[in-house]
Amino acid sequence: MYSQMQLTSDTGRNHPAAQNPATLAALLILVIAASWVGLRYTAGFDHIAPLWSTNGLLLAFLLLNPVRRWPGFLAIGFTGFLLSHLITRSALADNFCLSLCDLAEVTLAAWLLTRSGKKITDLTHSPQLLRFALYGVLIGPAAGALLATLILRRPHAVPWRNAFLWLFLPDALGIAAVAPAVLALFGEEPLRLFASGRRRKTLLLLSLLILVSITAFSTGGFFLSFLIFPPLVLVVLELGWAGGVIGIPFIAFAASLMTLHRYRVGPLPYPPLLQRLLVLQAFLAAIIVSVNVVSLVFHERRRHTDLTRENERRFRMLAENARDVIVLTDLDGRRLYVSPAVTPILGWAPRDLVGGSFHTDVIHPDDRPAFQQTLDEVRKFDRGQIIIYRCRKKGGMYVWMEASLSLYRDSLTDEPIGFVKVARDVSRRKAAEEELQNAYETLEAMAIVDALTGVANRRRFDDALDHEWRRAVRSGTSLALLLIDVDHFKSYNDIYGHVRGDACLREIAAAALEVVRRSADIVARFGGEEFAVILPDTEETSAAALGEEIREAVMRREIEHGGNQPGIVTVSIGCTAVVPPRGSKAVTLVEFADEALYQAKHEGRNRVKTRRHSLPSAGHPEETA
Repeated sequence: MYSQMQLTSDTGRNHPAAQNPATLAALLILVIAASWVGLRYTAGFDHIAPLWSTNGLLLAFLLLNPVRRWPGFLAIGFTGFLLSHLITRSALADNFCLSLCDLAEVTLAAWLLTRSGKKITDLTHSPQLLRFALYGVLIGPAAGALLATLILRRPHAVPWRNAFLWLFLPDALGIAAVAPAVLALFGEEPLRLFASGRRRKTLLLLSLLILVSITAFSTGGFFLSFLIFPPLVLVVLELGWAGGVIGIPFIAFAASLMTLHRYRVGPLPYPPLLQRLLVLQAFLAAIIVSVNVVSLVFHERRRHTDLTRENERRFRMLAENARDVIVLTDLDGRRLYVSPAVTPILGWAPRDLVGGSFHTDVIHPDDRPAFQQTLDEVRKFDRGQIIIYRCRKKGGMYVWMEASLSLYRDSLTDEPIGFVKVARDVSRRKAAEEELQNAYETLEAMAIVDALTGVANRRRFDDALDHEWRRAVRSGTSLALLLIDVDHFKSYNDIYGHVRGDACLREIAAAALEVVRRSADIVARFGGEEFAVILPDTEETSAAALGEEIREAVMRREIEHGGNQPGIVTVSIGCTAVVPPRGSKAVTLVEFADEALYQAKHEGRNRVKTRRHSLPSAGHPEETA
């Protein structure tokens, strides 16, 4: 495809359309020939053409080259326009203006198409096709036609609407028909279409398309014109986008030539010229849209199919060579695929397990409820989970397995259709973990202090909050929480550096400890520049008052802070207190306090904000503001 071709780069590598004498001469000849044909065969019709192909030709050459080479191609295009007008002896003054308008149109379209730095390389991708249609087929021709209408309408006394349409429609159709064909010819797809194994098929299909086009327009009749669509769709399906867009100029040339010379196109036997042209232009537009839409759908489906096949090939290669056991199941847990790694680990052959379910076979009965719950969570939250469970080997002994569970989806609908399980034997690790558990718990008990500030660390905070929450549930007492955040601490670090930032955090912790004196209260570093204070048996009013004391204690220390509006370090504090009911969770208290902290920062910082909440007497916690 054209997307695979190597465009000209600034390093000096040559592209087939690169600017050199041979290319410029060829472009000049093509522009003169295309313009001459357009002027020659519309001379008897006030030079009203069904489509104007030279703009599409020139636009394609601009898109194939970097911007620094555009002036040369534009100069060649303008020269070709004028020479063709001289050859056909058309009105030079008018056509001089029209040539300038054509150059402006092509330049604007090319600039709009390349201004993002991304070249229009493959029109089988919907974003590029839409950009080409918008900028190349609509905006560029519309701007050129409007400019030409303003220049030429008054001397010829032509209604501006008619003049605009006579100029816009041929240019738009010419770009839509010719530019993609030229882009395709300079891509790699034609090399494959005309390779030794496909050359005969390609020539046969293109010849069929040309023959049907000539036959349909030479015999006349409205319905015969649409005989072109079946072979055109066949060409697109067999030869792809390149074959379809290469065939469009042949259809356009045959249809335009015969329509201008009074062959019938439309329900009227011999309608007036403008009616014939409008019917022809509508027909050509339908041809162009059909080719591009069918190509877009065809290539998107082919890319999707190729990607699916490649993914399947890679999956099987990885699964069959992986040391971990890979299992695919449906949503009910029935196994659809088991990788060969199951044999050395569990002793089962894959065929022994395919079709079975964890509900009835190798997973230990005591672990099946937890396994089912994990599957339900993966399906509900669409998030991978890891579970450790016992699995029976073929000889009857159980081993510990660790499995990563996730959903996999249908490649077409993207709907979940099953689970992927990647499992490994962790029996040795499990035994080592059990042996080290006591030592680990001892180490955990020692690691409860934040090394920087000297207050409790986050782990100690979580344990204490859980303990106090359960105690408050049993006793029916109020539990309060303060969340403290240092205002604009990032800018403090940026201004004074991280060393002073660490010192500032120690000062905040000291200020909090200065105010919080009860032995049951816990001051902890919550994370980063945030601190938390757990206040058992404390109502909301008392907690808010304590928070205000902490805020004032921080301000009394007058820690310089040029990035904070008061000029010193301040804190924002979120406060909440609840009487937790049975069945509720401690994390609810943190969420409430965090909401209050957010409100304090939202209202200007350096303040204590309280959010009132209530929890139901049983069941899951609910929140009201």
